[in-house]
Amino acid sequence: MKTWIAVAFVTLVAVPATALAAKPAPAWPTAQDVQKGEPGLLAKDAACIARYYRGRLSRTLWLTQYYDLTAAQKQTTDAGPEHCMTLADRIATDARLFTEIAGRHPQVHCVAVRAEGLTRAQRAAQTSRATWLRSYDRLFRGCGLTGALYAAVARSAHLPLTPAEQACTNRTGSVDPVLGSGPKPPKASLRAIGGVLDRCVGVVSERAMYRYLVRSVPVRSAIPCIAKTAASQLTFAQLLTKDPAVATTVRSATAACLTTLNVS
Repeated sequence: MKTWIAVAFVTLVAVPATALAAKPAPAWPTAQDVQKGEPGLLAKDAACIARYYRGRLSRTLWLTQYYDLTAAQKQTTDAGPEHCMTLADRIATDARLFTEIAGRHPQVHCVAVRAEGLTRAQRAAQTSRATWLRSYDRLFRGCGLTGALYAAVARSAHLPLTPAEQACTNRTGSVDPVLGSGPKPPKASLRAIGGVLDRCVGVVSERAMYRYLVRSVPVRSAIPCIAKTAASQLTFAQLLTKDPAVATTVRSATAACLTTLNVS
């Protein structure tokens, strides 16, 4: 629930200043507010939670990031879904949201179960974005979803990951750059993702990727040489951020390998 999922991955629609001037904002969160903050919620559950918050949790506090709330305010926030929904309902809601932001992965249900299993003390300890990030990274890693997400990024780059390489990305990577930056992540996020791949991916997988990327080279016998050279000189961070050095290196490697093969 909002306890930690929606804080970073869901952006609430801002209300125009003119609208605020024309119509004062309600004191308590509406069902629409609750559903915007928890996109996986069913309408009936959002309505019930909004009713529960009346007189207990102001709209201002509902719109405040979870980790900026006091322990008592967090407990009140959590009490809404707990009052209105069964544990199974809350897990299903979390799973719908995770699927929306991360895609369909078998590990999603595990993360949803673990998210709802966080204790009050663990939730109260989320007092900054850094502590919140460590909390959800532990959940994702514990279920193997971090590795699955990095493997999905790798597949999009035609990079095959071995089980050991995927396990490494799960162990060392954070889902923050993968999920926290929207469909067009900034270069900082891409560099972070590339850094994890640089640490975890071996030369065999990397060369296989480059062999695919330069597969259109007419002289087939030159492809292994080009792939070997590119893999030795380039990083995944450069590749993902579309660094100009990638094209330059591949062109130079192609020319050198063709020369070695005495192909003009």
